[in-house]
Amino acid sequence: MSKQRQSVWFLISCALYCCFDSFADDYDPSRFEKEIIVPVCIDPVQCEITADGRVYFIERAGALKTVEPVSKKVTTLGTVPVEMTWEVGLLGLALDRDFARSQYLFLFFSPKDQTNTMRLARFGLKDGLLDLSSEKVLLEYTNDWTRTHQGGGLFMAANGDLLLGTGDNMYPIPELPVDERAGPGHMDSQATSANSMSLRGKILCIHPTVDEKYTIPEGNLFSDRKVGRPEIFAMSVRNGFRQYEDPKTGYMY
Repeated sequence: MSKQRQSVWFLISCALYCCFDSFADDYDPSRFEKEIIVPVCIDPVQCEITADGRVYFIERAGALKTVEPVSKKVTTLGTVPVEMTWEVGLLGLALDRDFARSQYLFLFFSPKDQTNTMRLARFGLKDGLLDLSSEKVLLEYTNDWTRTHQGGGLFMAANGDLLLGTGDNMYPIPELPVDERAGPGHMDSQATSANSMSLRGKILCIHPTVDEKYTIPEGNLFSDRKVGRPEIFAMSVRNGFRQYEDPKTGYMY
């Protein structure tokens, strides 16, 4: 490109920049503004913010960390031993609705000592640190940790129901993940997300109880255990990773 053309394009770019910049909104303190509170993380996955502004977050390698609201100091509260291959690791975090008193939190992860397993467990904090000995396993299911689509997002609803998104445990192929050929079906989600007896490829909904177990909330898909797992709230999900409750309507997204 000649110097003359370069000069023309430069002038056009400057004109466009000035044109669009003139439409930029003035700073409005009532609107959300981005603030970097942790400049360096290693594969952060999910976070929770308490009423006093303290941030709890997890890293996929197993660390549970907290950020103090005033000083912004980051503290590692503990590390869960996890299998970290492909997409597995520490994937989900949810604080108990009465966290300020109970100090309970829920984690979803692949335990290091159980290959091909995904686990949902409750832990407690002791003296402000993660107490690994307090682990209470709520549920587990078998998966293939060498594949992708592990899901993992946790969400605690206002009524105390705990939602967990699980992936279909298939590779991210562009075509329909259905393979009915004889032999191992490596790309067949009919065995996972479309299978009512599998917890993979689902949105699960349970209600943790004080006796370290859980009940099944009303509204789940299957009341007959011979037809499907009662924990299933929604099925045929490709890679459930986040859930959210509309505080006004109670609808789950």
